[in-house]
Amino acid sequence: MNDPVDAIDRVIEDAIRAQVFPGAVVLVTREGIVRKQAAYGYAVLYRTFKERRPDPVPMTTTTIFDLASLTKVVATTTAILQLVDAGRVDLDAPAWTYLPGFGRVGKRAITVRHLLTHTSGLPAIRHFYKRLQGQSEIVDAVERTRPVGRPGAQVVYSDLGFIALGALVAAVTGEPLDAYTHMHIVQPLGMHDTLYRPPPSLRPRIAATEDQPLRGLVWGEVHDENAQAMGGVSGHAGLFGTAADLGVFCTILLDGGARGAVRIVQPATLQQMFTVQTGLLTPSHGLGWRCNEPSFMGTLASPRTFGHTGFTGTSIVLDLERRLSVILLTNRVHPTRHGPDLAPVRAAVADAAASLV
Repeated sequence: MNDPVDAIDRVIEDAIRAQVFPGAVVLVTREGIVRKQAAYGYAVLYRTFKERRPDPVPMTTTTIFDLASLTKVVATTTAILQLVDAGRVDLDAPAWTYLPGFGRVGKRAITVRHLLTHTSGLPAIRHFYKRLQGQSEIVDAVERTRPVGRPGAQVVYSDLGFIALGALVAAVTGEPLDAYTHMHIVQPLGMHDTLYRPPPSLRPRIAATEDQPLRGLVWGEVHDENAQAMGGVSGHAGLFGTAADLGVFCTILLDGGARGAVRIVQPATLQQMFTVQTGLLTPSHGLGWRCNEPSFMGTLASPRTFGHTGFTGTSIVLDLERRLSVILLTNRVHPTRHGPDLAPVRAAVADAAASLV
């Protein structure tokens, strides 16, 4: 009989041979117990853009990844919900209540909940980095962006909404998002390798991302162009971390938001986070998290399964019924974003993880 643990190995090794990505780290936990943890392939294929001379760096289980849009759920969503717990933010209040500039150009009816569930009516993305630099300029540009739909009418996955939420955290707390995340999420959970703007000393441990004509090999700084233009800190992207740190974070969520004396989210708030907020609209979302999505959750997909993906090749799947987390971190945009589709690999890893239980 095939061992599900070996099945994960085969999925990843086949994907490396097919050049879906150079390397990966997989971490599967159930009820806080590690069921599978392994590293594969290479974190870096070559170290200099001009020469492109092979000089590979092996992937390890302690490799740090650009988490891309996992930032939205690990940092921003958690921060917003902590402020809800503290009575400082109301999910159903207009977002401009906390971020006054956001009330411009037809956005006064957009609530914090709309932003968290991608139902704000804001467009998916704007390439602000081509003409703007800095936090204030890009946040102002988001505030000046007109909605393309009515709040609550449809789900449009929007980076702009989470840029606004990151700015909202800073406006309410008086702390930059990276400082807030470190003090209230990362440090209490002991996620020692999770941070924005990693220092140069950590570069040897970081998986490289894209080889770009203008930036060269992006390695040790955020890949997302808007986040990079914002100085590396945003609500939609910019966080770096390891599979092990994400495993701690996921276990805390599956354990009800607390471990011992450390609580990051109250139980009632956590229940809201993992309750579908979008009704019959598709794709289904809780607060921040995507729900019941077979394209990357595979056979784990259900109304009680939540997850998220990141453009650089990262993903988390949380099965609330099984108390199972499946973390897949890859450097699929290294050296180019134009590779084979990662979704089947994500789904196959989730399928194999489901077989473990």
